[in-house]
Amino acid sequence: MYREVNFFEDNGGGLSAVVKENDKVVKVLTGFEYGNFNTGDFIDDAANGFPNADEFDPNDWNGLTLEKAAEEVSNHCIGIDLIATVGRNCRSKSVTLYPDDMGYAGRKLFGLLREEE
Repeated sequence: MYREVNFFEDNGGGLSAVVKENDKVVKVLTGFEYGNFNTGDFIDDAANGFPNADEFDPNDWNGLTLEKAAEEVSNHCIGIDLIATVGRNCRSKSVTLYPDDMGYAGRKLFGLLREEE
């Protein structure tokens, strides 16, 4: 099985993630901007697909399906940027960061804040 977690940041600093397993959306998560995470532990949790996260509830998304919610949090046309991808297959984990597309919240989440920030 291949798992990929794409992280997005909107122009207000909101952080979301779309978890896919074998290219199928299985989770949509939001609110990472409110956490105080250890970056290494957070990336490990992402690579494992956030196993302790609540199940998707369409009522939390005004009735949207899981796939439509994923489209909503990743819509580049309305100022939402892909800021990182964490992947895992049976043997390895990969992390790709896009710091030029990150705002303050994204840089904080992934441990990229400079001292002056």
